[in-house]
Amino acid sequence: MTSLPPSSQPASPGRRSARRATGGARRPDLTVVLGVLLPVATLGIASLVTAAPPGATPRPPERSALTTSTLVCPSATERTTQVGVASTEPEVSGEVTVGGAEPLAVASGSVAETDRDDAVVLSGADTTAPGLVASRIVAPPLAAAGCAAPDADVWFTGVGAAARRASVLELVNPDAGAAVVDVSLHSGRGIVDAPELRGLTVPGGETLRVDLAERVPRRGELALHVVTARGRATAFVESRDDPLGRGGVSRDWVPAQTTPAEDLLLLGVPDGAGERTLTIANPGDDEVRAQVRFVTDDSVFAPDGLEEVRVPAQGVARVALAGLLTGAGDVLGLGVEASGPVTATLRSVADGDLALTVPGSPLEDPTALVVPAGEKRLLLAGADSTGAVSYVARSADGEKLAGDRVEIAPDRGLSIKLPRGAVLVELTQHGTTVVGAVLAAAAGSSTVLPLSTPQRELLVPDVRPGLP
Repeated sequence: MTSLPPSSQPASPGRRSARRATGGARRPDLTVVLGVLLPVATLGIASLVTAAPPGATPRPPERSALTTSTLVCPSATERTTQVGVASTEPEVSGEVTVGGAEPLAVASGSVAETDRDDAVVLSGADTTAPGLVASRIVAPPLAAAGCAAPDADVWFTGVGAAARRASVLELVNPDAGAAVVDVSLHSGRGIVDAPELRGLTVPGGETLRVDLAERVPRRGELALHVVTARGRATAFVESRDDPLGRGGVSRDWVPAQTTPAEDLLLLGVPDGAGERTLTIANPGDDEVRAQVRFVTDDSVFAPDGLEEVRVPAQGVARVALAGLLTGAGDVLGLGVEASGPVTATLRSVADGDLALTVPGSPLEDPTALVVPAGEKRLLLAGADSTGAVSYVARSADGEKLAGDRVEIAPDRGLSIKLPRGAVLVELTQHGTTVVGAVLAAAAGSSTVLPLSTPQRELLVPDVRPGLP
């Protein structure tokens, strides 16, 4: 009897019964099911997201309340120092955190102080987050620096990396994770190949100090472009003037400039005779030409004998102004008009004292500045239209020592003497924007603090599928 091949034999009764119990069909393969259902589910989820219609353009960022904020103050050693903290918002009474642990009471119109010498991280929350301002004050001799929020892209112009003129770059990381920072160095001949300044790692919660004279020694005027590639960091530059045995070392901070621009206004020219050097940096790929003007209380003019300044691509140019400023009257500041975006710093050295002046940003909202006690002047200029400015000078406990509303117009400046006991200056603009700074002096030394608008809100970008 011929037997059937195994594949042709009828199934056993047990196997036939089992197939009937499952409906007579094979169980679906899991991979096949997922391959069909996952794309469908993805399309369903995407349909729940509001997509921009064809041809839509991005909307302006939406404003959101600021609920947390961070300010960082540079470290200071070898001298008596303090950090003054204030709020520009009305009716604020709360606490900020110093260094992540120490509470510091802050109230509107007054100045709270901490005397820590290391870099200070200030954290505001809820009502103390918006409008937070602070300054590091050092004396004697007098020096000061505004405390700043972490910024991913800043410039420092007019720094040095030689024995007599040295600068120290300080990077402060306020967060727990590491930050990575790249620094570009620009000289009179263009950008400098300095691989040792790229990929600087700042561990979480720590401070990294880079002495340029030791790391990249060279003579001449320099500019630094500091970019945070990963994490967050706040950058500061302390500049030192060392006469090498002929006197004491003078120090002050070079304030950062965040955005190169074609029109700059630098307010604050210290009194006295001595070195007055303007350094202009050009971050662009083409040569830039710049015209320097003097700003007084009744005019803005180009001084006789000062030619147009040519700034090489990716380089810096130096302009000596001491002779031109002598006999020019009470010059409140300098204007720089360039054919392309530039940065600039005025370096003033008189009787062994160093002071540094940088461009200010136009002020549109109310602001405040913590300033040193002693002699000082509030300097205002750069109005974009005829308007007025109201100022109030207060003591540390909030007492109003002076205040007024003054008229201001384009192409002229204002110099307002402030009370010696004032350590907080509040400013409000009416119908115009202005640039402001405070020039302070004590015991033969000077320092300049530019005014800036504190952060009060967050800008939330418009993010929708289909936007260009």
